[in-house]
Amino acid sequence: MGFPAGAHRACLTIASSQTKSGCGAADAVEALTQLSQRHAQQISQLADSCAVATLPEGIASFPTQQGRKLVETIAAAGGVIDDLEGKHAEVAIVLNHRQGQVLNRAELARAVGRQLQVFLIDVWAFPQAAKVAQEVALHVAGAGERDVTFEAEQLRTQLCATMGSFTFAALLALCAPKMPVLCLP
Repeated sequence: MGFPAGAHRACLTIASSQTKSGCGAADAVEALTQLSQRHAQQISQLADSCAVATLPEGIASFPTQQGRKLVETIAAAGGVIDDLEGKHAEVAIVLNHRQGQVLNRAELARAVGRQLQVFLIDVWAFPQAAKVAQEVALHVAGAGERDVTFEAEQLRTQLCATMGSFTFAALLALCAPKMPVLCLP
């Protein structure tokens, strides 16, 4: 499909747990879905200020797979899985809107004089990820390109907003209250 999905897992966690992946978002899908509903207005306001679409009412439901099983599913589908060593110590959030570009972590380290862990969200990739999710859903349902109608665009828009709501719910849960946010236009 031309767009590799990705995830990460923490080596210490997967060595000691049969269900958890070590990714805070993957391990807490249900809690983050509920958080997106309880704080939908605040999440939408913050996301709007960063030019990220969200669902005004939060996420109604999300796949029940979470944790280790979710990361394994991504891997089985050909996704790229990063195995992380040590503790998380993210110090900032970077929302990247630069089409086709990812954060050069080595360049960031040179610019600030040390290695930094950041939550990096490639917002520009949401539409491509939504298209992949839609293609997978069509494939599973047995539908082909000929069956796709105007509703396909609406579905992609909805999927992008779902990704925005989930991402900002995860940031709300996982980040320190005064963590800096950098938007790369």
